[in-house]
Amino acid sequence: MTKTATKKQDVKRESPVDQMLAIFKGAEQDYEADDYKEPSEIFNEAIAAEWPKGTRWPKGKEGFVECGSTGRHFGKIKVKDTARGLYRLLFLVRPKKVDFSDMYSSEMFHFFSADLRFMVRVYLYKYELGLYFYCRRSLMSNDQDGRAMQIYCGVPGVDNGLRCNDQDGQRFFEMVVRAAKFKWLVYGGNDFEV
Repeated sequence: MTKTATKKQDVKRESPVDQMLAIFKGAEQDYEADDYKEPSEIFNEAIAAEWPKGTRWPKGKEGFVECGSTGRHFGKIKVKDTARGLYRLLFLVRPKKVDFSDMYSSEMFHFFSADLRFMVRVYLYKYELGLYFYCRRSLMSNDQDGRAMQIYCGVPGVDNGLRCNDQDGQRFFEMVVRAAKFKWLVYGGNDFEV
């Protein structure tokens, strides 16, 4: 992004998710505004890096169900560069615990939407980045004529037939995938980007 905007778009009144999607689509920010926030700060307003202590994990109708995924080879929006995508998500989420015990196929960490209705599990699948999306059971639909299709082959991006009906969830998942593909300024002092 450049500091001189050719086309200014007011992204401050929108939710953090919508602000991020606007930034990914090229919306310029006013760097000189008193309330300017770095895109990584806006991203962090859109997520919860961990489940809040003392809050009951949802079960039954409000429990989480996988509703899509993406990876290097499959998925609507692919994340082709595993190393950069993983580093970008580590930089943004800053998880307290990352599991590198099985880099062939395992969950490394997970995080949630700020309202705790949606979850993303970050996996390595055959050493490549896989993002698995979850929503509350009450927010999902089934593209398979009403049959609950719970068959998972594990390959990120392969369709299991379940979808999140909620537009907030769809935008949240799009934001996460685009964040894994976006070039982030990590340290401005020496223009370190990833």
